[in-house]
Amino acid sequence: MYRVYPFPFDEVEKNSNVILFGGGIVGEQFANQIVYSGHCNCLFIADSNHSQIQQVAGIAVRCPEQIQYCEYDKIVIASTRYCDEIYEFLLDLNVPSEKIVNKITCHVGRNDFKKYPTLFPPIFHLDWNRNIFDSNPRQSLMTDYDALTRNLDKDSIKTIDKIIYRTQTLERYSDAINYYDLWTNAELDEIRETFFLDGVDWCLRNVVKLRNDCYTYDGYRLPVKHFTYSVYKFKHGIEQLKSLEKLKSLDFIDAGAAYGDSASVLSPYTNGKIHSFEPMTEHFEQLLKTIALNGLSNIIPMRCAVGANADLLPMRGAKVSSRESINPDDAKYVTSISLDEYVKKNMLRVGFIKTDLEGYERNFLLGAENTIRQQRPALSISIYHNYDDFFTIKPLIESWDLGYTFRVLKPLDGRILAETILLAEVL
Repeated sequence: MYRVYPFPFDEVEKNSNVILFGGGIVGEQFANQIVYSGHCNCLFIADSNHSQIQQVAGIAVRCPEQIQYCEYDKIVIASTRYCDEIYEFLLDLNVPSEKIVNKITCHVGRNDFKKYPTLFPPIFHLDWNRNIFDSNPRQSLMTDYDALTRNLDKDSIKTIDKIIYRTQTLERYSDAINYYDLWTNAELDEIRETFFLDGVDWCLRNVVKLRNDCYTYDGYRLPVKHFTYSVYKFKHGIEQLKSLEKLKSLDFIDAGAAYGDSASVLSPYTNGKIHSFEPMTEHFEQLLKTIALNGLSNIIPMRCAVGANADLLPMRGAKVSSRESINPDDAKYVTSISLDEYVKKNMLRVGFIKTDLEGYERNFLLGAENTIRQQRPALSISIYHNYDDFFTIKPLIESWDLGYTFRVLKPLDGRILAETILLAEVL
């Protein structure tokens, strides 16, 4: 049997600072869910084997005694075997009992569950669930649903219905349903053929390690092993644009460049330049390495964020993403500019905009409105990071009355909501 351990999101406040205690199977699953969801900030993982396990899911593993020198909101016990011993150890360190989360639940799948690795972790943001299951969900959801689906094609509506249905089903029957039951057999077979299980994480097949800082997949190279389906297979939906040929001579905007994976995939689709924005220093350095590894000459890397205006933003890095930080004390401050300002200054002719900004999309659009109104580029906008992005970004752009045709697309990667995009173009 295959065991899945959901992180206790309901016990940990959003944007709080936590320490995981345990770097084994449970700890690794918890760490992955924290990284992918961005729900909270994991300071480090405490484990007595810290000398042998240096990192888990990109999070540092440290000696448990370091807990007493840190400021934190919660300590989450991530071990089923030693949970009682860990609890007593924390009390001996004078950790208040109200700061200890000792809640581990387990979902057990049949033996062939491992065939479908991307079903773990099925990440949902709590604000998404709350807005569907609040005290009066029918009225709120119906209004938002109608605004989102208005004038959409049948396939997009089917995609939206599938996302909401699966989220509601898992929320209501989480203790009685196995994750794989939410997918059809055909979907599961396709997932199995595309991915394999690497520990508790999932990876595309046929990724080759050439050296410690160079991996290759399907002709693309990265300095880290992070080839995702949404980028390397789905390609942010660009191949589904009916206006694709019109973009060949125009510039592209890559907002939220991370390691440079999107830039390298989008590069062949334009003879113009791809302007890649990444504010976090560690990610920006990887972006530069990706450009060099792939010999890309049409990528212009920009170490800054793109938002509503020129500003200094508190940001927090999380593995492959940067997100706006609610707690400035825990943040790094980075420069932000508006896309409108950048496009005007550099006299760009923009044909395509891709965003994956960890829920900062609406702020980005405020600073890109003039560019979109004047040049009407094709858009690939991530709408999966929170409830408001999912339901309000399409109506916002639609309210500008620019003649856009919209589609909602979700790549088949075994996750219910993640990587959902709004694809828009003027035909």
